[in-house]
Amino acid sequence: MARPALFGVIAGALGALLGACEDVPTTVDNYYRGSIVWSSYVSVVKKGPVWVQVAGEPFDGPIERTTDVVLAQMEKAMTALPGKFTLYKEEAASEDIRVILVFNGGPFNGERVCQERTLPPGGGPSDKRTHLRAIFCDRTDLLSDAEGYVDNLKGFDDPKFGKLVWHLTRRIIRDNAGR
Repeated sequence: MARPALFGVIAGALGALLGACEDVPTTVDNYYRGSIVWSSYVSVVKKGPVWVQVAGEPFDGPIERTTDVVLAQMEKAMTALPGKFTLYKEEAASEDIRVILVFNGGPFNGERVCQERTLPPGGGPSDKRTHLRAIFCDRTDLLSDAEGYVDNLKGFDDPKFGKLVWHLTRRIIRDNAGR
């Protein structure tokens, strides 16, 4: 009789662990150029904010609420050398070094986006899966490219949304120790 009870406890714990996995975004590197990535970040952030361009709207409602969360999570992710990020080119320390975030967009060539200095189109809200692609450019050179997704977001205040942005920021801009 003790075995079924123990099995129930184990099954319940396993279910809780698997359920917690839904709260973690899935992310992957598409490209990472190496130590030049960190050097480029350092060179601009010591002078002022890094320019961020955002395409797509992952949620209904004011885009400003979404971008506030995005910028806050990006700044939170940069622990080795804290820095600021801005949506406004005129506030940025450099218009050459920039981060591009595309929500729910279609496939695109990150290298071409940097070379042509374009902003790929993003998509609108999704009921099931929110996809985010992040690229980091220095002038016309692609420095890094990563993407990820998270399922069943409830809005910009959902902690899973912040985690997605945080994780992708850490993937595209890593210090030379790999943190």
